[in-house]
Amino acid sequence: YNYCLPIIGIGGLILFTQFSKGMVNMLNLATTFSFLAAPIIAFINFKAIQSKNFPESHRPPKWMIGLAYVGFMAMVGFAIYYITSLVVG
Repeated sequence: YNYCLPIIGIGGLILFTQFSKGMVNMLNLATTFSFLAAPIIAFINFKAIQSKNFPESHRPPKWMIGLAYVGFMAMVGFAIYYITSLVVG
């Protein structure tokens, strides 16, 4: 950890100084990937928690499962809205 942290910091500094003109494009790309990946990761996580391999005693209660559905739909909605706003302008 003590070796990796300075390397990550130096790498970030190099990215910032060398690619500062393209930083907006890189930020837009990262934001797009985040909005698209979040619902996929949430779905995989939800399926893993609901699988038969997951102990019943550690599964969330029904109200939390309902809340997970609402959160998943919100993530999908925000992803659709974000992509639509990029396409439309």
